[in-house]
Amino acid sequence: MLIRTMQADTSEVMASMEETTAKVVDGARNAELAGAALDEVEDVTVGLARLIGNISEAAGKQANMAGQVVNTMSAIQEITQQTARYSEETRDLVTDLNATAADLRGAIADFNLAEEKQ
Repeated sequence: MLIRTMQADTSEVMASMEETTAKVVDGARNAELAGAALDEVEDVTVGLARLIGNISEAAGKQANMAGQVVNTMSAIQEITQQTARYSEETRDLVTDLNATAADLRGAIADFNLAEEKQ
C-alpha cells in the first residue's frame, strides 16, 4: 500500500511537472509573440516618426513660400500704388497740356486777327 501511495504521488508529481512544463512552453511562446508584436509596434512608430518629420519639413517649406507670396504681393501693391500715382500725374499733365494748347490757340487767333487788321 505504501508503494501504491508512492506511485500515486509520483504520478501526480509527474502530471504536475508536465502541466507546469506545458505552461512554461506556452508562456515562452506568448513572450515570443509579444516580442514580435513589440517589434512591429517599433517599426510602425519609426515609420510614423519619419512621416511626421516629412510633414514638418513640408509645413516649413509652405510657410517659407507663404512668406515669399506675402512679400511678392506687397511689392505688387506698391507697384500698383505707384502706377496709380503716375496715372494721376499723367492725367494732370495732359489737363495742363490741353489748357496750354487752348491758350496757344487763343493767342494764335488773336495774332491772326491783329495781322488781318493791318
